[in-house]
Amino acid sequence: MRYLLISLLSLISFCVVAQVGKINPALQKPYLPKEVKGLYIGMPKQDAMKLHKAMRVPRNPGLEYPVENFKTGDVKQITCQVTNEDKTVYEFIVEYRSTTKAIAVAKKLFGEVNDASGKFPLGWQIKLDDGLVLKCWIFENKICIADSRQF
Repeated sequence: MRYLLISLLSLISFCVVAQVGKINPALQKPYLPKEVKGLYIGMPKQDAMKLHKAMRVPRNPGLEYPVENFKTGDVKQITCQVTNEDKTVYEFIVEYRSTTKAIAVAKKLFGEVNDASGKFPLGWQIKLDDGLVLKCWIFENKICIADSRQF
């Protein structure tokens, strides 16, 4: 009985992990703001920093999230949240200079709201053909785009 339970739990774990195959960055491209060009969910942190040379890791103890600041344009800052285990990007936080602009860009990128909640009434879930589900929402003047498995 004990081995049966362990086998069943292993099978369930395998099925959950197998839902997302190899991540295809091209599938994410239509849903990312232009300032995120070349980056994608699942990208190694070091590769992201090589591609976006202006990205820096702030000197805050315990925070290893690359940040890129913009002096001009609608975007003020991009933050890449990374996993603790393998240091891959699991979320982009794109901070705009105005909430109005963030909402307009999000609606253009994601279309009609399909994942509204009390906390984030402007929310979207986008299922990609590689199995990855992007969870996107507006928080104040920020567009958050994340791997749904992290939330």
